[in-house]
Amino acid sequence: MILLAAFKVLLHRYSGQTDLIVGTPANGRTHSEFLNTIGYFVNPIPIRTQLNPLQSFQDYLKQVGQRVAEGLDHQDYPFPLLVEKFAGQRDPSRSPIFQVMFILQRAQALEGLDVASFSLAKSGAEMQLGNVVLESMDLEQRVAPFDFTLMLAEQNDELVTTLVYNADLFQADTMQQLVNHYRQILEQISEQPELPIKSIQLLEKGWWEEHREWWQGRRMAFPADKCIHQWFAEVVQKRASHPAVVFQDQQLTYSELERRANQLAHYLQQLGVGVENRVGVACPRHPDRIVAYLAVLKAGAAFVPLDPDFPPQRLRFMIEDAGITCIITHHAIAKNLPANDIRIISLDENWASHIANLPESAPASPVSAQNLAYMIYTSGSTGKPKGVMLTHQGLVNTIMAMIDTYQVEEDSRLLQFASASFDASVGEIFTALLKGATLCLITESEVTSAPALVDALTRLQVTHAILPPSLLAVLPEVPLPHLRVLISAGEALSRDVASRWYRQYHLINAYGPTENTIYASYFPVDTLPTRGTVPIGQPIQNVRLYVLDAFGNPQPPGVPGELYIAGPGVARGYVNRPDLTAERFLPDPFANEPGQRMYRTGDWVRWLPDGQLEFLGRVDYQVKIRGFRIELEEIESVIQQHPGVQQAVVVPDSSRKNLIAYYVPKPAEAQKSPYEL
Repeated sequence: MILLAAFKVLLHRYSGQTDLIVGTPANGRTHSEFLNTIGYFVNPIPIRTQLNPLQSFQDYLKQVGQRVAEGLDHQDYPFPLLVEKFAGQRDPSRSPIFQVMFILQRAQALEGLDVASFSLAKSGAEMQLGNVVLESMDLEQRVAPFDFTLMLAEQNDELVTTLVYNADLFQADTMQQLVNHYRQILEQISEQPELPIKSIQLLEKGWWEEHREWWQGRRMAFPADKCIHQWFAEVVQKRASHPAVVFQDQQLTYSELERRANQLAHYLQQLGVGVENRVGVACPRHPDRIVAYLAVLKAGAAFVPLDPDFPPQRLRFMIEDAGITCIITHHAIAKNLPANDIRIISLDENWASHIANLPESAPASPVSAQNLAYMIYTSGSTGKPKGVMLTHQGLVNTIMAMIDTYQVEEDSRLLQFASASFDASVGEIFTALLKGATLCLITESEVTSAPALVDALTRLQVTHAILPPSLLAVLPEVPLPHLRVLISAGEALSRDVASRWYRQYHLINAYGPTENTIYASYFPVDTLPTRGTVPIGQPIQNVRLYVLDAFGNPQPPGVPGELYIAGPGVARGYVNRPDLTAERFLPDPFANEPGQRMYRTGDWVRWLPDGQLEFLGRVDYQVKIRGFRIELEEIESVIQQHPGVQQAVVVPDSSRKNLIAYYVPKPAEAQKSPYEL
């Protein structure tokens, strides 16, 4: 009972399940008449228990003991009849009722006979019967009847164990680790039987420090007190005449970009824009968007990207929620913005009359690295988007890491592909500008057409591009002579997509939520994984990645858990959402310095044996569609606002490139077609 209870704790910690059914064999000789009868009477019995992680092991043991006793009382009930009655629709890929077997061999202790080793099929054990010496041999077993079977037997003062497992499901090192963790659990419950199940640790003492390079990115000094625009000003001094931004037939050198940004920053300050103010930027794909971002930062404020293609209701909410004081845009866009009481700055109309004559030197500003640099709105499960507040310090660290891991040089030419509403665009822009490289802008038609994008990559001589896997899957495989580094981001990178690109270019799989300032881990794709998706790798500089269970315990390699991220890139929180901020941004219990926080990502991951992180999915209903982060509940909430809809559910299609909405109409609308509704 003790060994079975500990085994179930192990299964719970590996799977997260609390309702567990494990099979165990009963000898079937319940009547004295069977004692001298030769034959196989063994019958498997399923032992089902409900585990509460908050209860002590000792309390759980009582439940297990009761269930074992009940199972033995009914051991004569044939298992095939149990399957026939309860298994329902059979799945040929797994055994019915239970998939894991636990066996304790109660071998007779006979002097000089190693019965325990024989019972566990241990090779090399000897046993003498009269003049005959028996030796056990480990014969190759080609079929595993269950996912895995743990067998134990007592031998002197030890427990000897054998584990038989399905090699199609598990690897040898994983199962060796499982046995080690089982021993860890037995040691802890022996010393502390009252220990809550949630507090039982799987990792051996010292593992955390020995594997520090897995979860902690290399420590790298960075200017933690420097703002983004101050770093840019230093680059301008070195690269004044070098092209900073190119777009169609336009080009801005670093000195020209600096001069225009300074003038616009002076104008913003004249309008009262200052530290911690939020300025909307609703510019199209144009150099003016880059000028606007820099100008807002130089004025001491934070920019809020506003996608002109968003629905008016969403834009109106973002403008009001962020407390935007003014919006920088173009005239053609301004007339469609739902901002009646907001100051509008149309750069194509107002530049000559209001801005061109202002000073070209940088304005003074008391802004610090702890102040906001920008806000990005992401999808929200309540039906309303949530604004993530990011600081200069976090962005500086991220950009330094991107320059380093993406191998960006001064002669590099980076593509600006991502939408302004996607935080990857911020990374693209400042990775280029803060290295003194060239940022290449493209039109919306080139973004939405794969052949046109390929032409643009060639024409602009792009050396670095960040593209989502859904686009890499359909991009024509034609020579791109200038491309050196290709970064996949925004979605899980499949093995098939990676196989198309990793030989020609330096392919990097990048991962990072908005709440951690764009970028948290990376994996250089030198070889393809044997199955599944490409790993998301290891943490970038100064970032810490924790894989934790529901109670904050670190998970060992191979065991899934939720990913938590700590480091300088962790956002300040969500604007006007203290409840959600408190839920997702938590104190970091593993930090050496007090006051550190970590972000709870909601991503389900696990450590691979080589220390790389593998992305497994989400713990909630968030999905990624063509690189965009989407809360399905947000779309469902909007659909259910329609007067003819009673209930709605939204799911991704099988390709995960589109969303499908299903709805139940209200009774009065039930006869209408979906298009009429």
